[in-house]
Amino acid sequence: GIFVRGLTGNKVNVFIDGVRYSNGAQRGGVNTFLDLIDPSVVDEIEVLRGTSSAQYGSDAHGGSIQFLTHLPTLATGTDPQVGGTVTLGAETAHRGGFGAGTVNYARSGFGLLGTFTRRKTGEYRPGGGNDTHSALTRFFGLPSEPFIGERMPDTGFQQFAGQARANWVPMPDMLVVASYVSSRQD
Repeated sequence: GIFVRGLTGNKVNVFIDGVRYSNGAQRGGVNTFLDLIDPSVVDEIEVLRGTSSAQYGSDAHGGSIQFLTHLPTLATGTDPQVGGTVTLGAETAHRGGFGAGTVNYARSGFGLLGTFTRRKTGEYRPGGGNDTHSALTRFFGLPSEPFIGERMPDTGFQQFAGQARANWVPMPDMLVVASYVSSRQD
């Protein structure tokens, strides 16, 4: 969750690229949907604390948070430019990993960016092979491993996210932006 000046939940506004992500009707505790904002598509995070955040809504008592996604670049010359990045990682304790790829196509006055990411975390393995949160261990002092195995059931997940964004400059004083961001967790 995000805490600003000691407040969280419906007392802190959350925006993605200027579009409201939270609202005043959500519950007062931790915002459970923040995990759907994939870090691979986020370029910057802006934090506005205090009463000046009221310009973004009367329910922003603590402040406002703005997540800004990656922007496509524009080419300075006449030749088109293509670039990209690939990021890979792995986890051994949870048998998981992640991968992210970004491709950018740029021409003079036009830029197109695409990002796709996937992360997978397997079933969690408790430290020492014994799940201390298990009712068997807490109430009866029994080891959990003979009953549930060495990994905790139903603790793994996988997440997919993608972004497509285009910037077009038809005239020197005009910018047209099209953006799509999606995320899913299973």
